[in-house]
Amino acid sequence: MELLFDRVVAAPPEVVWPLLTDPARMSEWSEAPIGSISLGAGGRPDAAGAMRSVNARAFGLSMMIEEAILEADRPRRFVYRVMRGAGIRDHEGVITLRPEGDGTRLVWRVRLRGVVWGWDKIVGALVRRGLGRSLDAMARIAVAERRAA
Repeated sequence: MELLFDRVVAAPPEVVWPLLTDPARMSEWSEAPIGSISLGAGGRPDAAGAMRSVNARAFGLSMMIEEAILEADRPRRFVYRVMRGAGIRDHEGVITLRPEGDGTRLVWRVRLRGVVWGWDKIVGALVRRGLGRSLDAMARIAVAERRAA
């Protein structure tokens, strides 16, 4: 299953990037709290080699997911993969940012498969709804930070 989120955020990529890639900043807007497990290249949480945790909640349950950062080309491209958790396998997320007018075109692709038949459809529906709302919250923060700068 593949999910696609495509939107324009009214802030430049340099403002949007840390909101999408730094676990501490992500927890400001994400419905699923994000934590840093280990830092990546250069001691950064948003660099290749970093590991982070996602505390996903659904149906009254909490599931811990571990993600590895595979690629980080600031402020253009960010690739991560779920390593364990939530009954997901072959999960990869690719975030691309590019300037568009005074803002940023944000494209976030999520590809995933569940460990059992049909699970990817359930997880996909939860991700689509939760990440969509979370990205709306992130965009509001980005606009506020742009105005404050």
